[in-house]
Amino acid sequence: MLIGLTPNLTHDADNTPRGIGQTHAGMASWASPDVSAECRECVFFQHATERRLADGRLGSARCGKYRQLMRKDGPKIPPHANACRFFDPSPAPPAAYLPKMKV
Repeated sequence: MLIGLTPNLTHDADNTPRGIGQTHAGMASWASPDVSAECRECVFFQHATERRLADGRLGSARCGKYRQLMRKDGPKIPPHANACRFFDPSPAPPAAYLPKMKV
């Protein structure tokens, strides 16, 4: 779920991060348009079960960095979300899509 401007998070052209429109609830920081990576490629993307959707796409997962900072689990974020400033490349990121195996 993308976050938007609320009464407590008002628009200020000088101080509003550029990635606010690309930030999902549960991310550790604002999405960073300058980082050309997805959350699924980060070591903090907690995909241990690697849940797949019926069509083979990687399912949403929680951000481990959010948990470190907030001391609680945040909402799950989609794997394709733009990475934030805490992005740390995973040595073995999960594939975004795996075709179903025919039995």
